[in-house]
Amino acid sequence: MKFAKRVLGVFGARVSGRIIRTATGIITARYLGPYNRGLWSLLVEFPASLQSVNNFGFSPAIVYSVKTNKKEVSTILSSFLWMAILTGSITVFLVLISNKIILTTILKGVQYQHLLIVTAICPFSLIILYFGSGLVSIDKIGTLNYLSILRGVFIFCGVFVILILFNAGLTGLVVVYTLIIIVTALIFIIIVNKNVKLNFKFNTRLIKKAIPFARKAYAINMTGYLHYNIDKFLIAYFLTPTQVAYYSIAVGLVALLFYLPDSAGFVLFPTLIDKAKGDMQELSSIVCRNVMFLTTSGAVIIFLFGHSIIDILYGKGYTPGFKAVPFLLPGIIFMSGYKILARYFMSINKHEILAVISAVCLVLNIVLNILFIPRYYILGAALSTTLSYSLSFVLVLFLFARTTGEKVRNIMIINSNDLYSYYFQIKSLFLKS
Repeated sequence: MKFAKRVLGVFGARVSGRIIRTATGIITARYLGPYNRGLWSLLVEFPASLQSVNNFGFSPAIVYSVKTNKKEVSTILSSFLWMAILTGSITVFLVLISNKIILTTILKGVQYQHLLIVTAICPFSLIILYFGSGLVSIDKIGTLNYLSILRGVFIFCGVFVILILFNAGLTGLVVVYTLIIIVTALIFIIIVNKNVKLNFKFNTRLIKKAIPFARKAYAINMTGYLHYNIDKFLIAYFLTPTQVAYYSIAVGLVALLFYLPDSAGFVLFPTLIDKAKGDMQELSSIVCRNVMFLTTSGAVIIFLFGHSIIDILYGKGYTPGFKAVPFLLPGIIFMSGYKILARYFMSINKHEILAVISAVCLVLNIVLNILFIPRYYILGAALSTTLSYSLSFVLVLFLFARTTGEKVRNIMIINSNDLYSYYFQIKSLFLKS
């Protein structure tokens, strides 16, 4: 029950954040138009992609380090604060010296000054990532939820003021977005310092101790992020920013279904670390089959009403993006199961299994995108995504079942106990109301 409540808390916060981001997306779509909306998607996605490269897997390593060494939590988090500043600053330098290559390939159409501004986010986005993990490690998930919502509110207000009140266009939007990320990072530092009293020391011993865990997680995180997002950059390379905008709207719609598996996995990882092996296997199976069931239910709703949702929220100018949705939905369902089973292997420190799966499926995704996008446009990207996502799940499912002895049916399909649990939860809600 405690696990379910924590998942619901994270899920509620992420859904609230998503509602705010959807409102923000509506404003940017209607006031920027498809072409500039496509450029905006690339500008937001680019620093996030850099983060997948320069975080070096330290985000989950922070949780693991604090959970296994609670006496030095202040020094651990202080050390990673300095790591964020150092690696983020190096990333900014590397982007600046390679800007011509970037602007003629994956960011075609983006202006140099816009690239310069968003790249400044790098150190601050790492601070948010690392200190978010720090809050999880000290069981302050509720605080992290509030901070995540607060950042969304800041961005919405900034977008509203810049585009609606001042009509400052893409340049003003990029500047305000960057400032908001910087302010958010400073708030994270203040909140974490209030909870653990940072000593602001840099301890190389603790960093080195975290590297073995981080090294394994790094390959998974980097390949995983690229697996989720490389299609947008390949669309930008082969097609136009307008097509990027269409595809971003479609992906944003189906990505709503990821909030449940992401929330469940977010809570599941630290929970599994504290459990006995048999309990870990059972809990992972229960969470996986229920998450896949609920994700499938949500996919049916999006399939039926997705076109109308895009039309109402973003306007008819973006409805061509819905063509990609039916091709994306099966992959989203399978990836929801992958996200849960992957946490099991992370909790038993078997990152190499996930690293191999992620690398194989990323290569498949890139090859299929290169083959399909020039011929089938955004439908090709959607089909490539579903095929590679499905392979990810099939591989992790096979390895989980073989390792634990769990039956595939028990991992994927809900049973009478699950249905009774739903009935009990719904009945309890009605009685309380």
